[in-house]
Amino acid sequence: MRTPVTDPRLVEKIETLFGEGARGRRPEIRHKAAVRIEDFADFLKLNRTLQSAQVSGTPTAAEYNALQTDVAELHNRLVALQEALTGRLT
Repeated sequence: MRTPVTDPRLVEKIETLFGEGARGRRPEIRHKAAVRIEDFADFLKLNRTLQSAQVSGTPTAAEYNALQTDVAELHNRLVALQEALTGRLT
């Protein structure tokens, strides 16, 4: 058996946590919603070590490509995170 939540402060906190402010009557509350760990799933798959390394002179093609690979992976993970969060706000 469920017990209804009657404390207005608790109801507001729960609605904020889920981004459902006043059961949809306050859409601006979505920006305060909790982020779920699953939203970060792709971001958490980032390689723990970089493919690139510091250079002291002009980088070779291989060094540049390694850096580009690192940047592309980071960009792709950030885009996935952005899409997950944007999906929650719309």
